[in-house]
Formats: sequence, C-alpha cells, structure tokens
Amino acid sequence: MNLSTISAFFELGFIRIIAASAAIMILVPVAFGCNDVDSEEHETVSDKPSYIATIPPLAAILREVAGDRGDVACLLQAGSSPHTYEPTPRDMAVIQDATGVFFVHPVLDGWVVDIAGKKSIEVFSFLPAEMQMEMPEHSHSDPGRHRSEGGTGNTDPHFFTSPRAVKTILAGLAGKLSEFDPAGASVYEANAERFSQELDALDRELAEKLAAYAGEAIVLVHPSFLYFLRDYNLKLVGLIEPAPGKEPSPKFIADLVDIIRKNDVKAIFTEPQLQKSAAQVLSSETGLPVYELDPLGGIQGRIKYSDLIRYNADTLVAAFGG
Repeated sequence: MNLSTISAFFELGFIRIIAASAAIMILVPVAFGCNDVDSEEHETVSDKPSYIATIPPLAAILREVAGDRGDVACLLQAGSSPHTYEPTPRDMAVIQDATGVFFVHPVLDGWVVDIAGKKSIEVFSFLPAEMQMEMPEHSHSDPGRHRSEGGTGNTDPHFFTSPRAVKTILAGLAGKLSEFDPAGASVYEANAERFSQELDALDRELAEKLAAYAGEAIVLVHPSFLYFLRDYNLKLVGLIEPAPGKEPSPKFIADLVDIIRKNDVKAIFTEPQLQKSAAQVLSSETGLPVYELDPLGGIQGRIKYSDLIRYNADTLVAAFGG
C-alpha cells in the first residue's frame, strides 16, 4: 500500500466519523420531538418524576409548578400544530416511561390518550365552568359567544392564551402532581402559589398595556385567542379559516373584506403553525399589514409562559399603531 493510498484510507475514515457524529447530533433533538431545552434535559438519567406535556405552553406552565422537583418535557416541536401532529415511535417510548402525561383537551391534543392511557391528565378539566368558552361558529356571525349551560359542547380549548384562565387551573395541577409524587406536595403547592402571584402581575401589566385599545376589532386566521381577547376587551369580527385547515373560498374572502372595512380593522393576524396564503390574499385585497400571533411558542424568547404572552400583547400593540 503506497503513501497516497494510506492517506486516502485515513481521510475516508475521518470523514465517516464526522458524518456519524453529525447524524447523532441531528437525531438527539428530533428523537424527543421537542426543542433543544427538553432534549438536553433528557440526555442524563434522573431519579426525579418525569412529566410530559403535549404542547410548549402547557410544558411552560407545568415547569412553573413542578420547579426543580420534577423533569418536564414536551412532545411537539415549535412550529408544529397539535391538530395535525403524529407521534413518533420515540415519542411513544418517552410517554410510556413518563410519570404523568399532561394534555389540554380531547379536541386539541387528545391523541395522546391512546398512547398514555391512565397516565394522561386533561388539564382543561381543572378550568372552572364559568371560565370556559365555546369555539365560534365558522361564519361571520356572533363569533365570540361564551360557553353556556346546555351548549353545543363545541369547547374552545385554548385557555392557555389567558393568564387569568391559567391561574384557575394551578391548584388542580399542583394536586395532580402531588398524587404522582406525594412527598413533593408542599413544593408543588408553593410553586403554584408563587406562579399565581406572577400571573396576577402579568395580567395587570397586560391590562394596562392594552387598555387604550379596548374594543378594537380583530381578524384571526384561527380562533386561538378568544380567551385573551375576552380578558382585554378586544373584539373578534372574523376568521380567515371557515373550518380548521380549510382554505376559504373567494366568496368567503369577499365577505370578510366587507367586514374588515365596516369594522375599521387595523391588521390581519396569522400564526406560525398555520398556512399564511389566505391571509396574504386578504392583505392584498384590503391593504392591511399582516402580523403573527403565536399561541404555542417554544422558540427562543417564547419558551417561558410570561415571555410568550408578552410577545403576543406587544404584537397587538404594534398592530394597533402603539
């Protein structure tokens, strides 16, 4: 074997090592189906209780209550929609190993129940009935009515966009964590109380920030923010999607253009997890700018619950001309 052959042999081996290392680095975060924060948390074995949340904002809330007492990870990667998410085999394995698996509501992320079974906890069940809302009819009439006794059962699961609503589920959440980990009950209760006070402060901050825009009309791509709009006196007048994941017809867009003009709408709002093509068509028809609200977060700067909610409040202020 001559010198050039030996050199080529070692170069090939080096390249293979680099490629294998790169593949491992790529697979680590993907395997957990979540952001790098969650992946790093699970690279080492822990004897703490392990809690799984389906979506990033629920994971953020759960982390506040669990604190250092338990490990918390989420399933969805940032930018994914819980409506269309398909769990991977690795997700299923992680779920099976978890102490408890927390999801929002069957209409949003109930697919996890088939995997987690009795370890699955519906967090929406902790929300008082008087706080619950219904999804709007997918038309332009009466889009923001509240849930009522004997209603259709068309539950709006997006309570996590409202600090006021989140506050009401903390006691139930702490209680459930205490069932899984009785020795940590006092920790969970103290964390829930601390977070409750932080949510009160966040709510006051948002109320002051948005007070000048009470009554402003809003057009959303998807009804993810009804709880937030109710809290801060903003008015939903239209939705871009006539049904979840369904592109609007030209007639639907034309009707929505009329509504926008009659209600002096300032901007159109999309979401990172959804298609923007219909919003862009609407923008070209009306001359309105397009802004992006984010109900799920999970990216740098929107991982903590308070950071995500502040981002959305600041986006609304900017859209209203503040």
